[in-house]
Amino acid sequence: MLNITCRNIYCVYCEDGECLIDEISHNESGVCEECININVGEDYIKKERHRLLRMYDECDGTDIAKNLK
Repeated sequence: MLNITCRNIYCVYCEDGECLIDEISHNESGVCEECININVGEDYIKKERHRLLRMYDECDGTDIAKNLK
């Protein structure tokens, strides 16, 4: 297996900074054509952002999370 570096953490073929596919092709912009991106929805991102802000508020005594919608 070849060690092809991959920096797209949202690609299903990216594992620990390397591509799991032995042969890949790129388009004219240099983007891997085999890439399948994991869809991280806005709801998930918002939920995680709120969770982390509340956690940091507890740690440092701030009250940023009170402004969340």
